[in-house]
Amino acid sequence: MASYERLQSGLYRGIYYVRGVKHRTKAPHHEKARDALNAAEDAAAKARREASSAQGTLQPSIEYGDWWPLWWEKRPVEESTKKIELNILQNHVLPQWQSKPLNEIEHPDVVDWRDHLLRVHSRNYACKIYYLFQGSMTFAVKSPKGPLTASPCAGVSVTHSKRPAGRRIEVEEFDALVADLRVEDYRDAAITLADTGMRPGELAGLHSYSAPTRSGWLEIQDALASGMDYIRSSPKDEEPRSVPTTSRVGEILSRRKGRAPRNSCGLRHTEGVRCRGDLLFRRPNGKPFSLDNFQQALERACARLKIPLITPYDLRRFYASQLADAGVDAFEIARLMGHSTLTQAMEYVRRTAAARAKVLVALGDPRAKQLTIVQGHLGQPGTEPGTQPDFQAPSSAAIGSV
Repeated sequence: MASYERLQSGLYRGIYYVRGVKHRTKAPHHEKARDALNAAEDAAAKARREASSAQGTLQPSIEYGDWWPLWWEKRPVEESTKKIELNILQNHVLPQWQSKPLNEIEHPDVVDWRDHLLRVHSRNYACKIYYLFQGSMTFAVKSPKGPLTASPCAGVSVTHSKRPAGRRIEVEEFDALVADLRVEDYRDAAITLADTGMRPGELAGLHSYSAPTRSGWLEIQDALASGMDYIRSSPKDEEPRSVPTTSRVGEILSRRKGRAPRNSCGLRHTEGVRCRGDLLFRRPNGKPFSLDNFQQALERACARLKIPLITPYDLRRFYASQLADAGVDAFEIARLMGHSTLTQAMEYVRRTAAARAKVLVALGDPRAKQLTIVQGHLGQPGTEPGTQPDFQAPSSAAIGSV
């Protein structure tokens, strides 16, 4: 049962009852009585669902539109991520499954929908949509007293396992891309990602105090949150890291540092960290660097060049691929990329020419004499390239020079 009451302010507040106990909807209140009544009905339905979930009396026939709020409230993700995922949920998941009872969502239905997503969206975006839905169905099975005993998403995948997402960029493609980017900010961003392996959010959150000094090492310790309204004071893997900088990245960051006079970026930092420098990448209007705008610039450049799409994350993978091709071992690649495990780094290493050469040498294959094994060693902070006994300077092709 739901109703409403009028407040002294002239606004309306919803009233609803759960197990005979009277409840009132919380502010903000409503100018129209009908809106207050609708809010009361929604709150009552939510309270009944939560009570049924707690008691284990949710029925398998509950509609997806009534189920997803229960799952949504339990998701342990950052608020900025929730905003993005809620938009995906409302635009792509709910239109498909809103009124469908959970026990009537069958495996073939999920497969057909997955195929539809792959036809109309990029694989990366299809992944975001599908795995959001899959997570809600998994929760319906694994949550205590969940309404389902099996998920219709079992065995349905969008990506191939055991391989890095995205495509491999050739050096010639990267050179052409940088030459075609018409805005300096975007050229600088593309080169910096390709030569440091930073995540796009880490690039957008890069501060002046992280720029390399004489040591030639870049400190990666901040990241711009997806909603562009605060700075995470640690990268995705929770551990700051250092990467050596090429001469062109050193020039870019030094130039940009000279244009960043502020002593604070103006955004909130997590963990109570006090900001002590400006962002190195900003939009012309002074706002934080827009990764969406950068992505669109890459798309336009790729279209003009008539090459497959290159994304900001592909540039990060390009960095790892170049390291692997030069013979840098998986442990060092994982450290430089900020990977928490070797699994991801190994995908770049295991099929390179350097890896093949090492195996053939170990097996005594006669062809091994024709191959050059490049030792992977980046040295330590403060060590100049070329001072290690096993150092071999990479060719211009190996570093994708412009």
